[in-house]
Amino acid sequence: MYHILNWNTGLTEDDQFLEEILQYIKGFLDQNNAIAVLQQIPYKDYENKWNLHAIYMRILEAFPETEYSIIKNDNFNNGYIIMMTVIITKLKTWDYCDDVVYPHAIASNREVAIKLHDKYSLLGLHAKNGQENLSYIKSISNHADIIVGDFNAGDYDQYPYWKIFRNILESHVCICNMPTKVILSSTGELLRKSCIDHVFVRRELVSKCSCMKVHEDITFSDHYPITFGIGL
Repeated sequence: MYHILNWNTGLTEDDQFLEEILQYIKGFLDQNNAIAVLQQIPYKDYENKWNLHAIYMRILEAFPETEYSIIKNDNFNNGYIIMMTVIITKLKTWDYCDDVVYPHAIASNREVAIKLHDKYSLLGLHAKNGQENLSYIKSISNHADIIVGDFNAGDYDQYPYWKIFRNILESHVCICNMPTKVILSSTGELLRKSCIDHVFVRRELVSKCSCMKVHEDITFSDHYPITFGIGL
C-alpha cells in the first residue's frame, strides 16, 4: 500500500506557516511507502541573483538527502525557476518517468513524475491558470496511471469549462472533486471554496484506492492537503 499526499503549499505566496507545513509533511512521510506531491515550492530567488530561495534551503535542511529524496525538474528554462512541483519520499525504490507522461511531453518545473515497481507512474502537476488553463488541462495525457495536483479547474459551476474538464482523461476516474481551496476577502472573510485540486486514477486501479480525504482541519495554506492510499 502506498500512501500519497497532494498539497499546494502556497509557500510562494505566504510562508507564515512554513514550519507547520514542514512538520505536517514529515509526519505524513513517517508512514511506510509514503509519497508527498507538493505544489508552489519556491526554488530560486530572482531578487537575490537567482540563488536558491531561503525557503528551499530550509526544505533541504528539513529533508536531508541521507533520508529523503526530493524529486524535481530543475533543468527547465535553464534552471531559471521561481517555483516547482516536487515529490518528497523516503522510498528507496523508484525511477524517473519518460517525458511522454507529461503535458505536451515536456517535463517542466510545474510537474514531476516517478515510476513505481517499474510499472506504475505517478504524475504531480500544477496547472497554469487564467487564459492558459484550458489549453493546459487539454494537454494532460493519459499516460500516467495516477495524476494528482492543482488543476486550477474542476467539475463545478464557477469553473467556466466544467463540461470540458469532465471529459479529460477518459481512461481515468477522478476520486476527488470536492472543495479543496478557500477564497478569502481582503479582511479574511470566507467568500467561497473551490474544487480545483484533484486525484485521477486509471479506471482499472480505482478498486485499489482507499481512504481518500480532504483535510479541512489543516489550514496552513489556502489549499487543503489531500491524502489517499493505493495498493499497487
